Amino acid sequence: NIFSCFFQIILILHYYYKSIILNINVVMQKLLIFSPFFPPHSGGLETHVYEFTKYLSKENYNIVIFTPNIPKTKEIEIINKNLKVIRYPAIELFGNPIPLLWTLKFWKLFREIIRETPDFVMSRTRFFFSTFLAFLYAKIKEIKYIHVEHGSDFLKLGSKYKDFIAKFYDLVIGRLILTKADICISISKSSYNFVKKFRRNKIYLITRGLEINKIEKIKSNKEILKKFRNKIRLCFCGRLVYWKGLHNALEGFLNLEKKLRKNLVFIVIGDGPNAKIYKKKYNNPNIKFLGQLPREKALSIIKSCNIFIHPTISGGALSSSLLEAMCLGKAIIASPSEGANEVIFNKKTGILLKKSSPKEFEIGIKILIKDKKLQKKLGKNAKKFANKNFVWKDKIKQYVELFKKN
Repeated sequence: NIFSCFFQIILILHYYYKSIILNINVVMQKLLIFSPFFPPHSGGLETHVYEFTKYLSKENYNIVIFTPNIPKTKEIEIINKNLKVIRYPAIELFGNPIPLLWTLKFWKLFREIIRETPDFVMSRTRFFFSTFLAFLYAKIKEIKYIHVEHGSDFLKLGSKYKDFIAKFYDLVIGRLILTKADICISISKSSYNFVKKFRRNKIYLITRGLEINKIEKIKSNKEILKKFRNKIRLCFCGRLVYWKGLHNALEGFLNLEKKLRKNLVFIVIGDGPNAKIYKKKYNNPNIKFLGQLPREKALSIIKSCNIFIHPTISGGALSSSLLEAMCLGKAIIASPSEGANEVIFNKKTGILLKKSSPKEFEIGIKILIKDKKLQKKLGKNAKKFANKNFVWKDKIKQYVELFKKN
């Protein structure tokens, strides 16, 4: 009996010792993320990174984010005890933030991350310079390198010359990133299929989550409801760059008969390199450009609209604004690109077009504006689908399991 009691005490002590050691290891696990953008910069990728790190840091992961200081704000920000942001000086060229490597400020801030001893280094989207920086950092310091791919195609920048440069970069640097990453994660099936063209090793598929409770609490924008109360309100939210395809949706809108168009308003939220071109070319009383807005205000305007337009040509993997519009219960008209064909099922969760073109959007808009019952049905189904399939708790669990395995 004495030996039995003694043996049981040893087992109990061993169990608690093992638990303590495991907890220490979890607390001490560090993740260094090189992100091309981060709030207060607005966009889907940065929202994804912010929400991902916010929830992961609650799982006792210590996270440092190294990101461009665009727009200019605090250089070092402590978001919570396990989440710190370091922002370096940079300029944006063709939508790609380039660090000011010739400045002392950059190297002073870079020294901050050199002092870090992360267990993992993570980058997001292969074609950003920040990703190449992450790759070099990880390989030189011999740290496990995780790459998360948000893209699903070669970039389309609107000219043959720019497209050639983007594709050449992808085939050289992009290929290097995708093939040499220790762990490669895609955020959608379309991204997974694109990465598969370059990578023979295992690719993990983990989609993003949504802050469903927060989104559901967003109230409709009273100003928009009052100003356009007698009109059917269409909305686009995203960066004003060529590959987002806004020009196709606007041309399709303007191709509608005047009799139909006078009862509509097309609201555009966002900014980017093509903003001036679009404002000049699509100067029409039924098209309203609102520019860049804080995320909560943008969501409130989307909620106050009847139809959300997703016109992307190619490039992205799974649009955050599309998923958020679904979560808000909006009727969607979408091109199949940027992951839309993975969440929009024609006349079930939205209107899925064959491609992004003026003619397709003209047809899609006509279908929805003439059928209010269909609008309500699609909105209800879209909300149900988004709320079921994009829960952060589930996604973070997948990441934690992946980190533990590696």
